[in-house]
Amino acid sequence: MKKLAILGGGIGALTAAVEITNDPQWQQNFDITIYQLGWRLGGKGASGRNLKESAQVEEHGLHLWMGCYENAFHMMRNVYGECTRRGLMPGSPFPDAKSAFTPLNLTAMADNFNGQYKIWPITWKPNDLFPGDDELFKQKKKPPTPWEFYVVVLERLNGYVQKSAALNALFLEQNAVERLADDDNPQAISDAYKLAASMPDDPSEHSDADVQKLISFMDGFRSLVSRLSAKHNLDLDDDLRHAAIVVDIATAIGIGMLFDVVAHGFDNIENIDFSAWLKKHGSRFSDSALPLAIYDACFAYRRGTDRNAAAGSMLYAGLRLMFTYDGSIMWWMNAGMGDTIMGPIYLLLQQRGVKFEFFSKVTNLGLSADKKSIDTIEIAVQATPKNGYTPIKFIDKIPCWPDRPCYDQLNEGAQMQDPKLVNPDIESWWTDWKPVGTKTLKRADHDFDAVVLGISIGALPYICGELIAASPQWQTMVANVETVKTQSLQLWLNKTSADLGWSFGPGVLCAYREPHDTWSDLSHLLKFEHWPPAAKVSNLSYFCNALPEGANAAFSDPTFPKKEHDRAAGLAKTFIDNYLGPIWPNEPQPFDPSLIVNQFTRANIDPNERYVLSVVGTKQYRLASGQSGFANLLLAGDWTSTELSVGCVETAVISGRMASQAICGKPDWIYSQSGAGV
Repeated sequence: MKKLAILGGGIGALTAAVEITNDPQWQQNFDITIYQLGWRLGGKGASGRNLKESAQVEEHGLHLWMGCYENAFHMMRNVYGECTRRGLMPGSPFPDAKSAFTPLNLTAMADNFNGQYKIWPITWKPNDLFPGDDELFKQKKKPPTPWEFYVVVLERLNGYVQKSAALNALFLEQNAVERLADDDNPQAISDAYKLAASMPDDPSEHSDADVQKLISFMDGFRSLVSRLSAKHNLDLDDDLRHAAIVVDIATAIGIGMLFDVVAHGFDNIENIDFSAWLKKHGSRFSDSALPLAIYDACFAYRRGTDRNAAAGSMLYAGLRLMFTYDGSIMWWMNAGMGDTIMGPIYLLLQQRGVKFEFFSKVTNLGLSADKKSIDTIEIAVQATPKNGYTPIKFIDKIPCWPDRPCYDQLNEGAQMQDPKLVNPDIESWWTDWKPVGTKTLKRADHDFDAVVLGISIGALPYICGELIAASPQWQTMVANVETVKTQSLQLWLNKTSADLGWSFGPGVLCAYREPHDTWSDLSHLLKFEHWPPAAKVSNLSYFCNALPEGANAAFSDPTFPKKEHDRAAGLAKTFIDNYLGPIWPNEPQPFDPSLIVNQFTRANIDPNERYVLSVVGTKQYRLASGQSGFANLLLAGDWTSTELSVGCVETAVISGRMASQAICGKPDWIYSQSGAGV
């Protein structure tokens, strides 16, 4: 029997555990223990319920699941199905995965044109599907190839052009003034789509003449729209401005794909920034709201301020998001991420027989004498349970994680609440709570045979020094794969968004101004919080963004987290006082503080909770789950090399599934081009 130590409780690590234990006979082959810092699972997706504040959900930030997360939804379908069959969540309002999510079909942009923000609502057509269907995996389906994506771009652009009242009016107006020139072709995108649809699926069989025709069609149409729209004041004509931007961005993508991607793959453009790549291929609006939304979704700001995102990773993620979603382009969770995702996974793994060691902070991975495998794992013991530890509390029959340890279950519970502690938060690397002990897991003592490292890359320089020193690949990975601090703001208000002036319905807003460029109304969560009627809470709004790097401090300084929290709170105050007008135009600025019932701000600064970036030219340095370079070490998380190398749940799940494949050969199929994630 192989003993497996899984380090960290983020979604990548948990996925590996779920996949290995999907085999009903798994315990004949494996003994699995998950070692977790603090009292809860989830990594960057951990959330807590503040039982002192009406059981409010407190998150690391705004978490949405995309309709293209086939692997993640597939796993959660199975998790919910088995939890229900085993009676692990009796009476839960979410008996299956579909009931745990709400579809989101509106992605509004904050369109900044000449310094004025206007809301640009974009509604996506839903379908009857739900992501993660078993048949997708049984039939070993794959995402579209680069050429198939190119054809879809043309198909959707053609549909948009045909239906665009602004563009059709533009062409009619021009004909009324003077006939279009002979080389002007308002049907050029339709012609391009017809040609592309008739060409072979294999790009190597495309003739140069046909490719040049496609480029000519797209470039000609873009030039036509640009020339005609320039005769109008786009400041005043929102519909025409939006149409011009869509045509500009879509044709730049199409032309760029023909030059750089169709024959060479998305990785061919990893060494150029996404906006720069659009500009290279003729875009005039490469810094407009549409591409900015991609940056915002991926917190793609080095040091929290400098926009930077590899074109290949961003383009592939964007195409997957827009053109391969099932049901809706995005999905809200119907409770906190910890409630809807981590809670059911924990209950299932525990029932299956996986062991959990909470309050276990990994401090060092030690190598064997030949530097080829992991020999020791050093752990700081943060607290000791009195008689086991039950981390979950059921609230409204939903498995929830409290926002702090269950002190009554810990031998040191009273001391951990000592008011003399400057920073008692044991999830913080700056805590002045000292470990109550240490332990060393030794491979020689059969404490473990193999290790899944699921702790995020920001922490690796502090716990993997021996690995980094021994491996040039690890040295380049930790030196080049960057992370960023993030910040979030949650507001509980006594007026609805509609009352405040938002007239576009439920959705998510991106590309807004700093310090919070993304917003969504998650008021549907309020039914599972316990606000007294007198509070009149009717709105729960989430805002988030990257946090400028600012100062840092040694982990021996317990005052640092409060300074960073105060900095995030100060930025939140500036935002609330001055920048809510375009979102909620019925309220004057500064925003009336009496409308705020409560607020929660968070600065995500710890090494393991910093967001993993897709900086230009860095994907090549990521290591894949089964390619750590050390014989008994697997990797899991959104910082590893996968087909979808961006910071998101789907990437982490793919990585966890890849780790499981390397360990036990399962799952049989990962939704990807290779079936193995990379």
